[in-house]
Amino acid sequence: MLPTASPPASNTPSVAGSRFSDSLPCKLALSAPITSLVLAFAAGDITANSRFILRGLNLSGAPHIGTPDIVQLLHDKTLAGTSASETFAIPAGFEELLLLWSDVYGDTIGQPNFGAQFNGDTGAHYDTSETFFGGGSNTTNAATAIKLDFISDTDGEQRHATGFVTISNRKGQEKVVFGYNMWAVKGGGTVEDVLGLHGEGKWRNKEDEISSIVLAPSAGNFVADSRFTILGLKL
Repeated sequence: MLPTASPPASNTPSVAGSRFSDSLPCKLALSAPITSLVLAFAAGDITANSRFILRGLNLSGAPHIGTPDIVQLLHDKTLAGTSASETFAIPAGFEELLLLWSDVYGDTIGQPNFGAQFNGDTGAHYDTSETFFGGGSNTTNAATAIKLDFISDTDGEQRHATGFVTISNRKGQEKVVFGYNMWAVKGGGTVEDVLGLHGEGKWRNKEDEISSIVLAPSAGNFVADSRFTILGLKL
């Protein structure tokens, strides 16, 4: 019997084009490695054009760009100093992208978010949403970037962020982004607390593949040792 879960009534779409997501943490009491995976609906059938991708990732051994492998390492950058933004070129042909960040921190006393823009588009062409673990959700339509995480507060909680998102990068479709992130509190009265959220968003452009990704905080700068990694899946 497959486990089932129903979304809360508040997640029922009320606006055309809205995106919703859910999380279902669980674990399997298995001593042996997983050798098969079954995906199924609790009721009804999976319809045509639904797409599923499953790939095991070993980041330390990921093939570099140009190698004959479905997963290729496009970028892996650890900052040597402060940076107001980081731009990463994305070669053509990668229909799925995986963006990871590790120990990202900023130099401002506020608690800014940092986000992503694609192909230099700084217009209000993004929709973004985040749901805090154990808390409420917030959605912004017609945003100028997709929120990824929250950082900094150098005189308070000192939030160091780590997380990942997957990015659908197929021509003819909006570019959908979703993932999980967390931040470790290194200051204030809750040192070593771990907080987080799951987020999702989309870029409304259907015509173009993503050719560049800009990452930037909403205030201040990224600081040294912030790390960004991008993998591409060539299907």
